[in-house]
Amino acid sequence: MNKAKKKWHVSDNLQASQIDEQNTIILDVNSGEFYSTGDIGGKIIQNLEKGNTIAQISGQIADEYDITQDQALDDSLKFVGQLEEKGLVSVKE
Repeated sequence: MNKAKKKWHVSDNLQASQIDEQNTIILDVNSGEFYSTGDIGGKIIQNLEKGNTIAQISGQIADEYDITQDQALDDSLKFVGQLEEKGLVSVKE
């Protein structure tokens, strides 16, 4: 399955708050665990909530941060994979 081209569901248990221009705090409501991510992680979550695919999001990141599409895609997939492992996002069926 090509996860980069799939739509994702963001769990109701994920609460993300941008605390400043460069940092986002993620709360797993079920476990009470907090995670910190940079501005790119926050943008990924916001765009997943809007229904964008990882491929679309990584294209935006590559353009905005002047990195290669491959690097942006790889990093985005890793980040979303970490959220998926914690049950905070899932591929839409």
